[in-house]
Order: sequence, then C-alpha cells, then structure tokens
Amino acid sequence: MSSSEPVKLTVEEDTPHREKEISQYVCSPNMQYIATWSRNDHSIVGWSITNDLSNELSIGPINSLNTDDLKTLLNTDDFKQISLKSASDCKQFIILYFVYEAYYNFAVIDITTKSRQILNVQGLKDNKLYKYTDDITFLENGYLAIAKANPVYRAYIFSKLKFNGKYQWTCKNSIELEKYYDYYKCQIYKNGTLLLYFKIPHAITQWNLITQKFEMQYILNLNLRADFDYGWIEINRDNTLLAAAFYTINNLAVYVYSTKSGIEIANKTFSDGNYKFFDIHKFCFIGSREKERLLISFQNRLTKNYITYILNPLTYTLDEPPDTNVLHDILSQNYGVINDYIIKIDKNNWSIKRLSQNENWKNHLQSKEQYVGSTFFNTKEIKQFIRDTLDRYESNQFLTQSYSDVSEEFSGEAYTWIVTNEYSNINETQLKVHIKPNSEEVDKISFYSYSYILEIKVLKNDDIIFVSSSGIRIFSVNSKKTSIEFIYFWKESSIKSVYYMDNIQKMSTLEAQQFIIKHLISFKNKLDLDIHILPVPIFALKLYGKEIIHELLQQNKSDQINEMLSKFYKHSITLFESGDINNFLSFISQIAFALVELEKFNKNLRATEKFLSKINLLHYRICSKHYRLIDINKSSLLSHLQYYGIYAHPYLSNTSFFDYLLFWISENWILLKKHYPKIYNYLNPFYLFYLSYFTTYPQKTVRLIFPLLNFATYSQNYSYYELFYLHDNTFTSLDNSDYYKWWNIKALINFKWNVYGRHY
Repeated sequence: MSSSEPVKLTVEEDTPHREKEISQYVCSPNMQYIATWSRNDHSIVGWSITNDLSNELSIGPINSLNTDDLKTLLNTDDFKQISLKSASDCKQFIILYFVYEAYYNFAVIDITTKSRQILNVQGLKDNKLYKYTDDITFLENGYLAIAKANPVYRAYIFSKLKFNGKYQWTCKNSIELEKYYDYYKCQIYKNGTLLLYFKIPHAITQWNLITQKFEMQYILNLNLRADFDYGWIEINRDNTLLAAAFYTINNLAVYVYSTKSGIEIANKTFSDGNYKFFDIHKFCFIGSREKERLLISFQNRLTKNYITYILNPLTYTLDEPPDTNVLHDILSQNYGVINDYIIKIDKNNWSIKRLSQNENWKNHLQSKEQYVGSTFFNTKEIKQFIRDTLDRYESNQFLTQSYSDVSEEFSGEAYTWIVTNEYSNINETQLKVHIKPNSEEVDKISFYSYSYILEIKVLKNDDIIFVSSSGIRIFSVNSKKTSIEFIYFWKESSIKSVYYMDNIQKMSTLEAQQFIIKHLISFKNKLDLDIHILPVPIFALKLYGKEIIHELLQQNKSDQINEMLSKFYKHSITLFESGDINNFLSFISQIAFALVELEKFNKNLRATEKFLSKINLLHYRICSKHYRLIDINKSSLLSHLQYYGIYAHPYLSNTSFFDYLLFWISENWILLKKHYPKIYNYLNPFYLFYLSYFTTYPQKTVRLIFPLLNFATYSQNYSYYELFYLHDNTFTSLDNSDYYKWWNIKALINFKWNVYGRHY
C-alpha cells in the first residue's frame, strides 16, 4: 500500500468514541500524534502516527479519556464548549479549552495517567486565557509555551521533568512582554516564534521565545481595518513567509511578507460584493518546501457552499482565479490540510494521506503555474548566474559584446526569445518572443542597452535576464495577456544618473566594463543578504533624490527645486495610500537629508516647515470606542494613520524579582490595604510608581512617529567620545527656533526615554 492511499479505521462497539462522530482533532507539532474529540460521545482519543521504512503511514489509537475521566479532571459536566487546542509529540499530553465566555479555562492533561497538570506559576494559577489575545501550544522541541497579555504580560516556557515516576511540567523560563503598547493578539507557532499584533500602530512584531531575540516587524497595510477579531495570520513551514488576511470595510485583503526583510511581497484583494456573505473557512500554507502554497477557502453563510483559492505566495501578485478542480475530492467541510498531510473525517472514520502524492495536486503544480512573478524568488539561480559572470570577468574573460545587428535566438522550455540590436542615436535592444509550439509571436519591447551587453541568459522559468552597462534587467512573458513584461531592473546606486545619461554614448569598452562590474557586485551584495527575494528595484528619485536636489541648489534653480519637492510629496502620497510604507520612507527620507542645505540656500522656501506640515511628524489622535482612529489634523499628508513602529529592544528580558514583587502586590493590593495597613503603607510608593509607569489609560495623546532616516536618527556606529561631543543630525542642525513649535517637548522627552533611556 502506498503512502498516498488513505488509512481507514472501522469503529466497532468497543473501539474509540463508541461509533460516535468525531467532532474535532488536533495534531502534534511534528505529526507524531493526533487527538480527537467527539462531542456526541464526550470522549477524547489519542492516535499514534508512524512512518515505516518505506515511508508508508500507519495509525492507531493508543490512549483515551471517557466521560467520567473528563468530569473528574475538569470538575464539570458541562461539555458543550470543550475544544482541543494542542497535542504533544511524546503522545502523552493534550491541551483543551472548556467553559468559556470572554476567557477560556484551559487544562493540560496527561492522557496516559489520566491526570491534570498544575502550572504553578504567577499569572497562570487561575488557568484562564483571554480568547482574543492569549495563546498556548506545544512546541516541536518538546516544550510547552504560553503567552498571556493582561494583566501579567508574560510568555512562559515549560519543560517536562520526571518526579516519582510521573512527568510534571515545570516553568523553565518566564519572559516579560511589552507593556507599553496596546497589542491585541498573541500567537505562538510550533518552532517557538511569537507574533504580537498591535492594534495601534497596526503592526506585528516577531520574536523567538527560545533565543528571546527580536526577529522582525511587519507594518501592515494601512488601508486595512485595525481590528483583529476577524484577522488571520500564518507562517509557512520553513519560517520564510508570513501571510495575513484582514477584512476591510468592503472586501477581504491577503498580504504576504518576507520574514527575512519584513517587506510586503505579494497581495490579493477579494473585492467582489458577494464576498460580504462569505466567511474564511481555511487559511493556511499547504505542501512542502518550494511546492508550498497558500490555501484560502471561503464558506457562503447562506448556501454553505465553498470557494477555494490555491495561491502561489511567490508570484508577487497572487493573481489567480479560484480553482474548483484542484483537490476537489477532498476540499469540502470535512477535510483538513496540515503542511503535506491531508486529513479527512467521515463521521467516525477518518484517513490521512500525503498531499505531495495526490495526482491532482501534482498536475496542478506542473501545468498551471507558468505566470509572471516567480523570478522575484528565483534568487538561487540568479545568484549563481551573477557569481559565474563575475568569476569569468575577474579572470579577464571579457564577454562584453560590441554592436551587432544580427538577431539571436535564446530558447527556453515554453518560449523562444529573439534579441535584436538596432542603432539610431543610441543603441537599442529589441525583444520578441515566439510561444511554443505554434510559434505565436508576442508584441516586441525594447530598451537602451548602449550596445554593451555582458551576457544574456534564459532562466529555468523562461524569463530572460540581461546585464549591460546601463544595468541589469529581467523580462517575462505574461501568458494570460500574451505580452512581454519588464519586471525587474537594477543598477549600481553610486553611479549618478545625470552624469551617466549624458556620457554613456562616449564610453570606451573598458569604461563600460567597469560600469558592468559595479552593477554585478552591488547586485550580488544585496543577494548575499539572504532575503530570499530579489532586492527592491532602484528608482532614480528614491536613490538619487538628495543628489538631484544638491545639483539644483548649486545651479540656483529655486523654481525647479519647488517642482522637485512637489513631485516627491505627490509620489509619496501615492505610495502611502497604496500601503507601500518601505518605499514611502525611502522617498521622504531623501527630502529629510537635504533639509539643512535647503534652509541654508533660501529660508523663504520654508522647506522644513512644509516638510513637517506634510508628513505631520507629531500626530494628535483620539481613539473611539470602536478603535477607529480620528485625526485632528485632516490637512496632513498622512491623513489616515502615521507610520511609526514598535520600539522593540533586541532581546526579551526574563521576569525579575522586581517584576514578581510588583505583580504580587497588584494581585493582593486590596487585601493588604484592609488587613495589613503597615505593609500597605510601606509598599504604597512602589505600587503607585508601578501604576504610573506601566498602566495606560484611554486619553487623547500625541504620538511621535518612527524617526525618519537621515532626519531624527543617529548612526549605529558610535564611540565613547560622543558622551562629550554628540554629532548633530539633520533635525538638531536646524537653526530656527520657530520649527520647534511643531514639537511637543513632553512627548519628545517621553519618547526618548522609552526608546533609549532604558538601555542605560
């Protein structure tokens, strides 16, 4: 029997759940164990999953809890709201929730000895977790992890130790979480990743609970509603991609981020008005390794029908229609897909098989994924091409081609690229494509190559890459639109665009080769950062804005400077409104870098005043009862939500004796005041300090946005000499007291203390 064939279990009178329907199941982190719950039978059964030498799956029940066991363990006979949360790889422990309203009562149960584990640590003695903010799960390394927000704001790591022949979970580490921001949800993943979603400023921070290191921050698209009740977040198996789904006012939006860079790399908006009648049924990554895909399944509230999307997160746009044929045999209300496993339940029978062996799935991957976008994640092949080219160049094998008007053909699996050089005033390279097998011709596209082409290569996905003295370009064929698309461009940022364009025709072959090698080296350096996607393409204003402004200042061109600044602000608005915060910051920082020069050139330009007014560095906000942000200053460029981040320290800190003491005081404050007044009077100053320092109240506030690069920040390179002489930055160099009216000094001092002061 192959691993793709389902393993079925027939339930007899004395078998698990007594022939009653299985209502829910949870799997252990490494798919070694599954626990099932039957709502009709009020019983829990544990099943062992094993792989033999031929990689076939075998499964069988090994332990269980009946109705009487659950009554004793949970001290209740109300089983209506029991739900399983997690199961351990050691095939012995389960976590379940029971009897909840706003809070879950949770229980960690040893299903083998039929005993309940007591987690005797501060903040967890009540065995309650808030269903919207807290999380608990087993990790793939065997530990148990819990994250709890209000009132304790801690994460806990438990390991199991054996006492008197029985295992007991003991607290290995208690970790303090951020108390100074209003975060709305904690989510723990099996590898120990902790995600904290912050309602304000609508951002997700990623931590590693094992190393306690800060890993990444994701600034979510600002057009999405900052209400996470109906939001979904998932991380893929190898921890390289984060997917988030949010309901907006009129539609549903899905965004995918790189965990290496925090950059948004793909998105899809479901804007059909009919989707207001749908709920997300499934949202998860399925498959394994490079064949991993994002599954989104919607259920119609009225008809109970499903619409399913299987999206390739490495296609940049996620622009694929729903597919009713892929996995149609299992995509229904009783299926489950976990990584490379398909689990299907039919009342009291269930089966498990591998997704990678499903014929429909294999056909889908082989025949339906030729579309624009995968090149952005094809870094391994492109990096090797760049390295090989550099090696040949450094060994004096100059491959730079001189001008030739003879067309050349470069054949791929699906397309044949035809490259022709034409000469007018500037050498131009033209591209045409013939689509196999009928040699259908696609409209041509051209670019200025200046006749210096280092090398041309057709990639495995049939995209074509050019390296020339004018930069690195990648083109692709959009088979749906039957067109050639220019999808990527890179050039060395130190090459000034104005000089470059004016002198490119006068270059010698040696000069062209020097430009080429600069492009290749800078591109290779970016790829070596291991971000898994191509570095962000270069735009002239984004990289050379400050140089362009500097040249205009040298030429005393006030009108052109104003025009340039207007273009910067206008383009920044477009980027911000589209949610592209990374590029927004890159553009706006070009102006910040040039402010001092602009002020020295002509104070009547009022460049800094306009800058502060446009980006609204201080933003006065109030928060309504529905968490809708109301802006006081509607004329600001950023009239929705300011970009500011969570000022995260590089490490999470362990719970200190001082933390334990203050929390104990807060728990017993009323008792101390009533029965132990002397102790109360002694502790009162410490407690008041605790309240003023850690407790936040709803109020009108002024928030300082995340400091803009080159404006209100300092270099990471510093020395002890700076204790006596601190270098200026752009903001402190401004010699005009009028500009300080834009700053709330108290807010600024509080900000600096919260961000920097606690490090010292």
